[in-house]
Amino acid sequence: DAADDFLVTRRIAGSELMTVIAGYPWFADWGRDTMISMPGLMLTTGRLAEARSCLMAFAQHVSEGMIPNCFDDAGKVHYNTVDASLWYLEAVRAYAEASRERLPVDGPLLRA
Repeated sequence: DAADDFLVTRRIAGSELMTVIAGYPWFADWGRDTMISMPGLMLTTGRLAEARSCLMAFAQHVSEGMIPNCFDDAGKVHYNTVDASLWYLEAVRAYAEASRERLPVDGPLLRA
């Protein structure tokens, strides 16, 4: 499956979580690009567990209402984006619709 070429597992804070490599080999996993591409790469292909894992990867690193724009290879988190958090909310909505999971407002995906 072509989507497999973009999906990677990254160790973040001791957990292995799924993310998307937006422009390999030039770019790492970028929050904005990940959220925009999630419906096509994960939801329509039935990768619901991977989609949830990806959302969790970014939700665990929210800072001042922003999801990370990227995690670099050294493990540093960067927040240099203005709309990634809005795309995150749309990705959470699309995930909830595809999975039919009821997401509590105070749960880990929406708390972000």
